Amino acid sequence: MTRYDYEELRAAAIDNPTFENMEALADWLRTYDMSSWNGECFDIDDGLRLYPVYGDEDEDGCFPIIAYKIA
Repeated sequence: MTRYDYEELRAAAIDNPTFENMEALADWLRTYDMSSWNGECFDIDDGLRLYPVYGDEDEDGCFPIIAYKIA
């Protein structure tokens, strides 16, 4: 993954919204564009947002991401 992969990762997440494609986009955003995070979701341009979906609290007190949705 490089800084220049955003458009490709975004297109893959929108066109084929598998967990892997949306997680790859979220990883890119966490690495290269944390300014797009508002505390709830990532702004991925054109009025779209990438939301993490959290699971139940685990034994370490963390809430793992179990899915993503684009809205």
